Amino acid sequence: MGLRAFGLVTMSGSAVRGRVSCDGAGGPLPPPHLSLGRRAAIAAVAALLSLGGGAGAAADPPPSSDFPVASTSRSLPLSVRRIEATRIEGSSRSSEDHGATALPIADPLPWMPPRGEKAPGEQTGPIVSLQASASAPPPPALAATLTGGPGIRVGSAYQGIPDTVFGTVVACPEHPCPEPADSWVAVGPAHVVQVVNGFLRVSDRTGRTLGTRRLDPEGSPARSTAPRVLWDQGHGRWLVVYSGSNCAYGTGWIGLQVSASSDPLGQWRNISIRLPGRLLDFPGIGVSDDKVVLSANQYLIVPGSCQPLAYAGASLHVLDWEELLASAGSVSVAETSPDPWLFTWRPAVDLTPGRMVRAIVGVVNETGTLDVGYSTITGSVLRDTLAVTVPVDLTAAGKLARFVSPPKPRQPGTPSTIVQAPDGRPLDALSYGSSLWFVSTHPCRPTADLADRSCVRVVEIRASDALTVRQDFLVGATGTDTFAGGIGFTGNGRLV
Repeated sequence: MGLRAFGLVTMSGSAVRGRVSCDGAGGPLPPPHLSLGRRAAIAAVAALLSLGGGAGAAADPPPSSDFPVASTSRSLPLSVRRIEATRIEGSSRSSEDHGATALPIADPLPWMPPRGEKAPGEQTGPIVSLQASASAPPPPALAATLTGGPGIRVGSAYQGIPDTVFGTVVACPEHPCPEPADSWVAVGPAHVVQVVNGFLRVSDRTGRTLGTRRLDPEGSPARSTAPRVLWDQGHGRWLVVYSGSNCAYGTGWIGLQVSASSDPLGQWRNISIRLPGRLLDFPGIGVSDDKVVLSANQYLIVPGSCQPLAYAGASLHVLDWEELLASAGSVSVAETSPDPWLFTWRPAVDLTPGRMVRAIVGVVNETGTLDVGYSTITGSVLRDTLAVTVPVDLTAAGKLARFVSPPKPRQPGTPSTIVQAPDGRPLDALSYGSSLWFVSTHPCRPTADLADRSCVRVVEIRASDALTVRQDFLVGATGTDTFAGGIGFTGNGRLV
């Protein structure tokens, strides 16, 4: 049947310049057991990996992706509510970012202070484990040291969204804005869509800018952070998820935008899942044939500030494609309660036909670090058959080493390292056939290197009843830190 989506890609800082964050913090908030603070720029590295064969080897043919669910019949409790859906007009059809006037910029919010260190909330809630292992699972091994990229061919490189849009500095009282830009990119049949904190830009596949618009239709670009964009081939739609906030009222929301057609320059549907008293961070998105699954980390806040008081937990928010494709003024969303035992859900993009979304999540263990958890989301919101399995702890079962924070990446100039670098949380996930893939950042020492580096961890799980780990390896570069990776498949079934 073929793939149901093109691969997701992210851009490296050397290839494309993105505008930088204006939320006063930059990047995701760390987990409750890690130190909080500012993070500097994060580059995303795309590399064609050798998987069970030569460079660029094709993955196994995709059978039906409805393979068995997680090895537990227990499900997380869910609540359902109706959410208003509004329309967003299309991007300005302009060949230049500067001077476009179709979407004026609102006055920026007051400058948000850096996020300080706060204690985690009380941790309660069950986690399902397979039979406990007597010994710890082995850490992932270094499988490849990149010297220029195995089989990578750069067709074109062009500038990303700058920190001046519509001819003015965006939402920052200083210039350049704080970093990182939290950029993400998706590629469709005829368009490339890039999102950064505050903005969305549409280009053709040669890099010519076709239009730019503000991401959040409700207010300042500073209120829309950590966005992700996805092209869904099966439904012919673009999707964007981001975290929004109104600090004056102490309200946060998960923003979901779905294009009305395959044209990203046309109308979009906007859905804001509001959570009063919460700051939402590091949202994720996964899809299957029948549903869209969103995720976020929730922090308690007080009105008048976006300073987190305590970690409240990670949550999932599920919507049916049936309603997203309709023109009704509201949609139903099913939600799990925020669970402080869990940190950073990563629902997978399902690239083969199926009605199940697999998900990876960090499970807080007794030492305060993160085990690898696995869960499945099945059923329908509208038909009241939705079920989210309680995560299975694959680390406690001796199948996968836990998530580990990498060393601080080096950089030119001062400071010599990126002080608040990415941690080891799951970053991206996808399903292809009977396999679930995910990536994170992990410490390693590349071949012939004299120092430990940040490296990309790549894991493949065969989702059978036994949840077999087929591959768990690291990719690094000698003399270079490799971190904040993304993962995707090309149209001919090659992992990127």
